[in-house]
Amino acid sequence: MLPIVLIIFSFIFGGIVQTQAAQTPSVVITAIAAGAPSGEEWVEVYNTTDRELDMSAWRFVEGFTASAPNGTRHKLVPYNSGGTVAPHQYAVIAQDAPAFLSKHAGFSKIVFDSSWSSLKEDGERVQMIDDNGTIQEDFTYIPAKTGVLKRLDPLIVDYTSANWAVVEDGALKHRDGRELQ
Repeated sequence: MLPIVLIIFSFIFGGIVQTQAAQTPSVVITAIAAGAPSGEEWVEVYNTTDRELDMSAWRFVEGFTASAPNGTRHKLVPYNSGGTVAPHQYAVIAQDAPAFLSKHAGFSKIVFDSSWSSLKEDGERVQMIDDNGTIQEDFTYIPAKTGVLKRLDPLIVDYTSANWAVVEDGALKHRDGRELQ
């Protein structure tokens, strides 16, 4: 009798314990320059889709606190283009677009201007919200006191140090300082 009860229980409640593989969002954050001086911080994003995405109505969200549980939503203002990111292409969301382009002369990808106070070098929760208000990405990045935090594989939904490393002086390194091979 017990096996029959377990089979019925599994059949009825089986859907509750099943998990789905996480889908790659249409836009993912691929780099975070929280360790840059204030005013020079930036976030790199990647269009994972096979279609153009107009990101001019998207929001970058940071600043989650007890008093601001939904964070602070920042507009993405196209600075050097119309705001449409081509399929499988990168763009940058800059804290100060003119300062970013001045420091990174020759940068030819799309740059969005989006001011925020300062990203936390110890890591913080960030989100990308599309023009329909759907959260495309929501995670807490790992600490990066210096350099740029770089996502190793943009198509893997893994927000641990297994998929993120710190880039310093042009060398890609694990968080523990070992250079990637």
